[in-house]
Amino acid sequence: MVVESMEIDEPVFVTRPVPPLAQPIMSYLKDGSLPKEEVSARQIQRRAKAYTIINGELYKRSVTNILQQCVEPAEGQEILRDIHQGECGHHASSRTLVGKAFQHGFYWPSALQEAEDVVRKCNGCQSEVVGAGTRSVRRGGSRFDQDLFIDFLFVFLIRV
Repeated sequence: MVVESMEIDEPVFVTRPVPPLAQPIMSYLKDGSLPKEEVSARQIQRRAKAYTIINGELYKRSVTNILQQCVEPAEGQEILRDIHQGECGHHASSRTLVGKAFQHGFYWPSALQEAEDVVRKCNGCQSEVVGAGTRSVRRGGSRFDQDLFIDFLFVFLIRV
């Protein structure tokens, strides 16, 4: 039986491009290059201690020792939307979304601002907000009538 050699056209590890914000850290870790500006150089040296390169990709070590892969902000927004509205999504708050994304091993610096945008633009989350001065608001699938509630409080001499 003769075994023929096989050539692989695609690389075994598909590497993602390094996000632009992490590019100076990546170049510092690879070849020790720093920007000429002293303040930026010190900042990169200090921040680079939390980063490592594995298979050509940049990872950040969190305070809980979880390795988080550095991703582009566009990919991060997709991750947040998947967590927020996916099959197991539960329309969580912005901080919870970011925490879950980080726990699953992803990192990007603008995660919290982007999570706040996702929650702000979600119609399901906004229907849960009780607005001031509204007659009735949608809450958990039922109607909440503010006037009836105020009448109820008035009967028991409770001031609002």
